[in-house]
Amino acid sequence: MKLINFVHKKEIRSSGQSMSGRKTITDDIVKKVAASAMTSNERVHVLPRSNKWVVRTDGAEKVSGIFLTKDRAILRAKQLVEKGKTIVVHNELGKITQRIK
Repeated sequence: MKLINFVHKKEIRSSGQSMSGRKTITDDIVKKVAASAMTSNERVHVLPRSNKWVVRTDGAEKVSGIFLTKDRAILRAKQLVEKGKTIVVHNELGKITQRIK
């Protein structure tokens, strides 16, 4: 398995997992989510990054906020969301785990 660049350099097992056993999100995954976000202005994303959580609105080049907990990030996303928009919560691998309308 080819290892890819991780957000922060950590000791990594050959399986691609950090020493804690949890896989970490990569810059590549964040870039893919950001690229797909450029196609629509109807979603607000909650993404893990470097043991924190970020909120990114579709079409935005920068994140709307960085938070210590997922719950705080979701609260911020709810403040940003407008009628008809959806909050999309991602896990450490970039997979969608929750949609909030």
